Amino acid sequence: INRHNMQNSLKDPPRINVVVRKRPMSDKEEKKNDIDIVERKNDTNIVVKERKEKVDLTQYIEEHLFAFDQVFDDFVSNEQLYLEAVQPLVAATFEGAMTTVFAYGQTGSGKTHTMMGNPK
Repeated sequence: INRHNMQNSLKDPPRINVVVRKRPMSDKEEKKNDIDIVERKNDTNIVVKERKEKVDLTQYIEEHLFAFDQVFDDFVSNEQLYLEAVQPLVAATFEGAMTTVFAYGQTGSGKTHTMMGNPK
């Protein structure tokens, strides 16, 4: 362990990175003709599109922008996600940093897809 790096990391404030991976629509969702309401805008932002209705019954879409440290679309491979979001943490761990990676989200949000990839 490099003591210099370990001492520097102890001086730095704790840092949490939030990484989001948009999952693809499931077969069940596609069969029901569900609409994909999540869009990756760029490397750090997603938009959630909410269907709304005005008092006069006019339909419209309200967009909610959310910012994260990293955002991946539904076409990114598990390998690419690992290389960009996880591998740097593994390297930091061997340099003495304390790191944790966990998948969080409600049922159906894509945790298993992120860990296992598309079924073959």
